[in-house]
Amino acid sequence: MENGIHQTAGGTIAVGQDATRLFGYVAIKLALKGYINHGIMMNSAYTPTNMCAAISRVTGKNYKRGRAGQCEALADITELLEAAKRAAS
Repeated sequence: MENGIHQTAGGTIAVGQDATRLFGYVAIKLALKGYINHGIMMNSAYTPTNMCAAISRVTGKNYKRGRAGQCEALADITELLEAAKRAAS
């Protein structure tokens, strides 16, 4: 099996370090989007501050507390994932 993220009828498989890292980015993106849009915390560790801090470690940018900073972090991680998709194809 080659490196990458593979979707099967049984689930999703992340093979390789880069794929595993990207899968984590997708999880953070979805959790932050769920919090921004619906106020839902996916679990107790996924606080808005922790999610923005995780995205900050990837992008190197600091995000302000509050909705504006969260939306900026969401836009940045979305762009990073889109760039990774473009590079993979």
